[in-house]
Formats: sequence, C-alpha cells, structure tokens
Amino acid sequence: REFTFCETLLNDSIKTIPVLKLKYCFIALTKEGLSNVSKHSNATKVVITLSEDEKNYYYSFCDNGTVDETTKLSILKSQACSEYTDGIGLQSMYDRVKSFHGLFQIDTKTGFQIYITIPKEDTNESTNN
Repeated sequence: REFTFCETLLNDSIKTIPVLKLKYCFIALTKEGLSNVSKHSNATKVVITLSEDEKNYYYSFCDNGTVDETTKLSILKSQACSEYTDGIGLQSMYDRVKSFHGLFQIDTKTGFQIYITIPKEDTNESTNN
C-alpha cells in the first residue's frame, strides 16, 4: 500500500498456508523487487502473483519497464553461472529461493520478470478450506 512509484497489483490464489519461513521469503522477495523497481526501472505497473498446485508454490514479480541490452546480457551471464554479481538484491533473492530448493528465473523480453517455483515438500503448516 505504501509503494507509490507505480501501480502495483497482487494476485494471490494460495490456499495452502506455507511455513512461516516461506511466508517471510515471499515478503522479502516482494520488498526487494519493489526496491529494485523504484531504483532501476521506468515501469508504470508491477504485477505480483502467488499461486500453487499440488507440488509447488509459484511466485512471479513482473514489471513493464524497459531493460537495456547491457543489463540483458549481464542477466543472461548471471543466470548461466547462478551468480548475480551486478546486483546484491538479485543475489539475495536467488539465495533465498535456493534455500527452499526452488527455481529462480529472470526474463527480460517484455519488462523485467522474475519467476520462482518452490516445492511444497515439507513446507506446509496447514491447509485453509
């Protein structure tokens, strides 16, 4: 609510409550993503999506800003070696996701998009009905 840099939408369809550590992970990912948008982006809209299926949680953070070719190349190199040396925020996000044995992907074809998949194995506290 306090983020005023650009329009922000949250789509949350999670029904299975994740463990507290994973909840905090999602919060930290969102805070870092919004911080990055306000520092590095010309985005006018951010869409954050949380969803799930039987086996995984899915988190995406997508903005509609432009990404220059130098940044795109840097991200491609970083993804190839799983080291985000040009941005401590991205490395922190990657490390958080890896601590849950998750997948972390960045796409820069249209804006800046982060896609995360975290397996549910032993990460659930209970289920909402």
